[in-house]
Amino acid sequence: MKDKDKNLTDDNYDDDYLDDYEEYEDDEYYDDDDYYEDEEEVENIPLKEDSPSNGSNGSNKDGEENPYYDDKSVDDGNEKFDKKMAHFSLPNLRDKHKKSGKNNRNQKKTPLYYILTFFKKLLALVGTTLVSIFLILVITGTVCVVAFVIYVLSFMDTTTDVNLTEYEMSYASYIYTVDSDGNEDLVYKVKASDGEQRIPITIDQIPQDVRNAFVYTEDERFYAHDGVDLKRTLGAFVNIFTNIYGSEQGGSTITQQLIKNITGDNETSSERKIREIFRAMQLEKKYPKDTILESYLNCIYFGRVDNNNLNGIGAASIAYFGKSTSELSIAEAACLAAIPKDPFLYNPIDNPEENKTRQEYALSKMFENGVISPEQYEEALNEELIFTDSDEFKELYPDFKLFDEEEEEIEYDEDGNPIESITPYYVDAAIYEVRDWIAEEEGISQEDALSKFNKGGYTLYLTIDLDMQAYVDEKYLDRDNFLTYAKNSEGEYVQSSFIAMDYDGNVLAMAGGIGEKETNLGFNRAVQTQRQVGSTMKPVAAYGCALYNDEITWSTLFQDKGFLVDGKDWPSNYSTYGNSLEWTYNYIYVYDALRRSVNTTPANIVNEMGLETVFDFSKNKLGLNLVSPEEAANGVGDMTYSSLAVGGLYGGTSIEDLVNAYMPYGNGGYFQDAHVISRIENSATGEVLLDNSDSSHKEQVIDEETAYVMNKLLRQVITSGTGTAANLSNKTVCGKTGTTSDFNDITFVGLTEDFVSGIWVGYDTPYGLSPSLSSAQIWKNVIGGYANSLDTDASYPECDTVIEAHFCTSTGLIATSRCPQSSEVGYYKSSNATYCGRH
Repeated sequence: MKDKDKNLTDDNYDDDYLDDYEEYEDDEYYDDDDYYEDEEEVENIPLKEDSPSNGSNGSNKDGEENPYYDDKSVDDGNEKFDKKMAHFSLPNLRDKHKKSGKNNRNQKKTPLYYILTFFKKLLALVGTTLVSIFLILVITGTVCVVAFVIYVLSFMDTTTDVNLTEYEMSYASYIYTVDSDGNEDLVYKVKASDGEQRIPITIDQIPQDVRNAFVYTEDERFYAHDGVDLKRTLGAFVNIFTNIYGSEQGGSTITQQLIKNITGDNETSSERKIREIFRAMQLEKKYPKDTILESYLNCIYFGRVDNNNLNGIGAASIAYFGKSTSELSIAEAACLAAIPKDPFLYNPIDNPEENKTRQEYALSKMFENGVISPEQYEEALNEELIFTDSDEFKELYPDFKLFDEEEEEIEYDEDGNPIESITPYYVDAAIYEVRDWIAEEEGISQEDALSKFNKGGYTLYLTIDLDMQAYVDEKYLDRDNFLTYAKNSEGEYVQSSFIAMDYDGNVLAMAGGIGEKETNLGFNRAVQTQRQVGSTMKPVAAYGCALYNDEITWSTLFQDKGFLVDGKDWPSNYSTYGNSLEWTYNYIYVYDALRRSVNTTPANIVNEMGLETVFDFSKNKLGLNLVSPEEAANGVGDMTYSSLAVGGLYGGTSIEDLVNAYMPYGNGGYFQDAHVISRIENSATGEVLLDNSDSSHKEQVIDEETAYVMNKLLRQVITSGTGTAANLSNKTVCGKTGTTSDFNDITFVGLTEDFVSGIWVGYDTPYGLSPSLSSAQIWKNVIGGYANSLDTDASYPECDTVIEAHFCTSTGLIATSRCPQSSEVGYYKSSNATYCGRH
């Protein structure tokens, strides 16, 4: 070892000593503080100054003597330096290491050391791994929670809110007419699909024992939770994996079951369950518990009895026990409470033993929750139940009929097949009308709206006058009233439609076609046929607009000539005098042009006033269903001279729409949309959903003077114009005829003091009619006799401000004493009564 030390240099040393040195550095006896303390002492020892540049006597390089140089102190310092450096030599360090007993190179490591070292490293590895796993789980859990929150929030945004007041619950829908004495007559019933029966009842009609039977059987914490029973939901989830309940455990509360029944959302998925949970919580925030329980008991399914699907406890009470819900005993209530879990398995008539077992469970839950006494519990367990199918019940109640329904009289054809009852046209019209109303109210398609109506829940009261309707129906069975038996090229007979309404828009009668009606919800020409109206357009467009805006008077003069439209002379005349296809260039008074149905006068009025002005008047004042340029495929629609002057409409209109537009001319200027439905109610609650009898729907669209003068102008058509055939002896008829240029369609609109009505005649496949056909005469054949027979005090509204006067035959202005006066009297609005100043 000593020889080895001698050979140790700065650049060549044995690795063993380096190992010893390193081990020594790690030794517990090695103190870094001592090392650095020694190092500071070394730094404070003056170095040997034996460099030739310094000189031996401490002089500087220039040979000058250093006054501070002390030979003795330098020697002492050098000695200390040598000693201190020796302290740090490797041999000394090694010796010190040996003395400390820490010679690791020669010391043997025991098995315990290796075991401890292994477990130390293992624990460190396990700890690091567990920490890593924990952090991964935390991060993953955080991501999952965030994702779940986002997922749930997205369902909250898209989950449709449930409104109990708008829920129909598949009650039957009814359509009633009301006679003159106020008596209601059921004319149509829309049964809910699959023969479903419901009898709605309110919560105060349900005894507390009945409520308790369902609550403590189906959802015993109903009054405590907020729509979702977390304990029950968790139990249902655990039961999926453990089956601790021995059968499928439901987690739905009464509120959740109600949601499922309302929405019909039966999808088996987590998404559906989340939707249901949120909807249930929302429902609980909006409605009190009793309202929710009432809706639940009115909609749950109770099985089937005598081909009737029972929905709601009202129907179930009658079907199973023949009594109302308010009369149920505790035992009977528990029997019904047993059914909803499985309406087929627990049907007490079909499976009495299974129902009895479930009934006893219901009674035990009521007893456990303290809502019945021990005596009531025992009494209910032992009570014998009498069902409607039992001999005992039939003996007690021999006249009992389920739901008190009368048996329908069924007619059969010659082959013995049942004849389907065909709905009248006015019922079809009512169904179409309620369909359109539902679609508009709920923003859904007409198809979906009709489906919703057919599911039930609506009661409709109609405006139909049954006496007038019977009269019109009879007339439409006889083709003689329509003056022709000619067929078109398709082999079709002439068809027709008719509608009558009072001056509040109430439809009194209608006909959708000539002959027997053959189908339900078939094509109703009165409300669905869109055809050209010809000259019946003039009073509700050109003449009406100009009179309303004081652009014309009774006797304003217009020259009988047209103008160029698209480079051609337009329009042609189809009047009762002169060359019917050419202009006369004569000057014509307004009243004369209207009664003779001259085309050039309304054309010139529209040309002077502008298409937009006349279009706006017809569409927005009188409610005509005109097509705007934005709506039309050709970009023009009814914004044309042909449409607004002579009735050559872009897509046509219905006779209902046309007659409706004439209404203000018989009632002083008021308009209300025509309607065959007077009122719509919720079948379940009786709540009025729509009331058309409300006067707030009626709007004055033109002033009473305009309405009065136009009424007088239309009277001229009947007394001395194209509509003389419609004149009646007992009524003051006002009206207008209409014929299209190709004679494909003829129309007439007539007003009496009692109502306004109109008729259309033509072929379903357009084809030229005989020019000799008179629409005024056909109108009279259909409704004239009935109208003339009415003995009422009705009259057209008077207007004292309108001026009645003769006019100057030269200028058309109100005549003065100096003017050549007309023999006829004219009617002038006070706002446009100009006297002649020429004479």
